[in-house]
Amino acid sequence: TVSSQGITITGYKGTDKKLTIPKSIDGVNIISIGREAFKGATFEEIVIQDGLEKIDWFAFSDCLNLEDVTIPASVKKIEYGAFNGVKDFEIHCDSNSYAHKYAKSYGYKAEIN
Repeated sequence: TVSSQGITITGYKGTDKKLTIPKSIDGVNIISIGREAFKGATFEEIVIQDGLEKIDWFAFSDCLNLEDVTIPASVKKIEYGAFNGVKDFEIHCDSNSYAHKYAKSYGYKAEIN
């Protein structure tokens, strides 16, 4: 979905094992991952490029194969249940970033970049 602020990713139909969310599409910045956008997806790794600001409610819920998530320091909000149902995965992030604080508060493993 495109708005005046940028792009919100609202869904995914692929089968890639590794998914990279780019900084922009056709010159328009990707600013958020929408509610349940990747719910139940089968990828094992996701890399979010710098620029994304928000991961919405249940965005990655039930991604049962997910092992690694790279979240840049540009992310300033991760909503409740973003990784609901995901077991034994690791968040790669910058020290003291929002993602690092989020990982610690929910007991997720965090690997500091």
